[in-house]
Amino acid sequence: MGIVLVLIGAWFIVKLVLHPGPWFAGATWVLLTLLASAYAAYTRAPGWVLVAFLSAGTAAYAFADAYLGLPGSFYFVFLALGCFGLYQFVTRPFRWPLYLAAVLLGMATVFFIMGIAIRFALYLLPLLLLIWGVSLLLQSGPRRGGRNLQ
Repeated sequence: MGIVLVLIGAWFIVKLVLHPGPWFAGATWVLLTLLASAYAAYTRAPGWVLVAFLSAGTAAYAFADAYLGLPGSFYFVFLALGCFGLYQFVTRPFRWPLYLAAVLLGMATVFFIMGIAIRFALYLLPLLLLIWGVSLLLQSGPRRGGRNLQ
């Protein structure tokens, strides 16, 4: 645990002092994924869970965030894809990665919808006020005979 804490501290110091740029986080994801993959392949240990999550994180950072500009909720989609890969190549016939993938896809959906709501909330309130005002104007309508006997 001490080595992990030292490495994390060194990573933050390098990032804060040297300002290496936006590639640094992606390179860190790739390095961690390659190290975990090599360790899991060398020891034949059940480290494939970690490999699947690190690979999904690498894909999410490299494709979704850096290049495609997709929202952050797609990180959970890539994690779910990692769980599908884990089921397909490692844990079959045990289905626990599929259950985890279903939960992750549900979280991605919720966060994506919340992100859209937050992004468009600025436009939603004026639109709702306009719709409410028009409906009030249409309900009152022209009055006949001077009185509305409703």
